[in-house]
Amino acid sequence: MRRLIQILPGLVVIAGLLVTCVPGSYAQSAQITGRVTDPSGAVVPGVEIAVTNVQTSVQKTIVTNGAGIYVLPFLVPGTYKARIHKKGVP
Repeated sequence: MRRLIQILPGLVVIAGLLVTCVPGSYAQSAQITGRVTDPSGAVVPGVEIAVTNVQTSVQKTIVTNGAGIYVLPFLVPGTYKARIHKKGVP
């Protein structure tokens, strides 16, 4: 019983630290993903996707892979404008 009384304050401190750390450990970023297809539904590789954060004007760009998929990770949550461009297509 005496041992439990000695350990208990330490456990309370550790539990308090864990509770206060949990909310800050959530990801504070967003991600935009998708697949580019043509009107027939066929995937379109090599398409440049550029997104611009409306509030900060920060732009991120990526090119779709062979399956027409793109992933823009680690974005600041917010509103974005997207520009899509395929080389050789006006």
